[in-house]
Amino acid sequence: MVTKNTILQLGILCLLLSFTSCISTKIVYSGLTEKSASLIYLHDSPIAKHQSNISVAIQPPQYSNNALLEVSQLQKTNTTLIPLIIYNELKLEFTYTLGQSILQEDILPFVHNNLIGSSYRNGVFSIDSLSNSDFTLEVTIDSLSATGPYTSTESGMYAVLTYITVIQEEAGPGEAYSRFTYRLQKKGETILEETVESKRSIAPVVNERYNIPKLRTDYTTQLAESLSLTLKENIDHIVTRINEYVYAQYSSTSQLNTLTEQELEARRSFRINPQKRAKVVVYYPANNHHNYPLPVMWNDSTLAMLTPGTYQVLSVPVEPIRLCTSQQICKKIEPSIDNTTYLVLSALKDEQSVRTDMRSIKSKRGRYQIQKLRKMTNEGNSITR
Repeated sequence: MVTKNTILQLGILCLLLSFTSCISTKIVYSGLTEKSASLIYLHDSPIAKHQSNISVAIQPPQYSNNALLEVSQLQKTNTTLIPLIIYNELKLEFTYTLGQSILQEDILPFVHNNLIGSSYRNGVFSIDSLSNSDFTLEVTIDSLSATGPYTSTESGMYAVLTYITVIQEEAGPGEAYSRFTYRLQKKGETILEETVESKRSIAPVVNERYNIPKLRTDYTTQLAESLSLTLKENIDHIVTRINEYVYAQYSSTSQLNTLTEQELEARRSFRINPQKRAKVVVYYPANNHHNYPLPVMWNDSTLAMLTPGTYQVLSVPVEPIRLCTSQQICKKIEPSIDNTTYLVLSALKDEQSVRTDMRSIKSKRGRYQIQKLRKMTNEGNSITR
């Protein structure tokens, strides 16, 4: 017989579990985005042994739209609750999607560098870095995604005077996808145009032989690696199609230049070091005494314009840089791939002008403010309930 006390107990249990669900979403997201992931892949395509007299100017790729999220996103898709007398189970189901902020390399420079690298290694055409060639290659990135389900199940059972809790998490199956449109032009006339796409799947992984923190970081790494392989396949396809066009301009390969062993070795060892990126969060707290917008500048370029009570997540090179709010107020920082750099802006108006300031938050002395900013950035851009 169901009594009022039983209903009340179940209601309290549901309330507690729903609160736990909110906390769990943040914990899962924090684990998935704890470490950044790299797009670097192994160049294993065959080395071209011939060289034509055709050179191609490879233009920097462009997005046709916002092809990739700026910040990784964790969206809760379903909650299942089993509240029994001696056994409780809470199952949270999410969809996790990679964003640029978790990647060590910016997509557009990465694709550009690898187009150049693959063309040098595998192309039967040369690369015109001065754009003096009759041939121009333009690439547009139409779509990018790396996403998959993530499930966290927490079950509890009463045994005599103890309550035993077991947590199991499962990642995947995931999928990475990329689609490019490329255009090869000769003196402004399109001679090759095609849309290429690539898709990669990731097998599901359960934490039976994994510890949960490792499962989360490994899932992010696997999604990034799969996305990287789709980029590689599209790039290799473009180089192959240009090679086919070049071969068609000659009656036989004997008309092409045969590379020496020294030239072949130079192609095998050719590498372009991608510029790794780090994350910087700039926060401009609200203040009742002013409402002045402040710019965040780097190399005389405005990266963001902040108003009080807002923040901006920046992607910057992993090297010492100076960020400024004016020509006089600057802060030198040394961004790291593994740790986010946090900066706080402030402004104070006196009778003659507005004085601005920029300071960094240290991990030890400012840990509470850092926790606040982490919560703010996660909830504001990354977690959807």
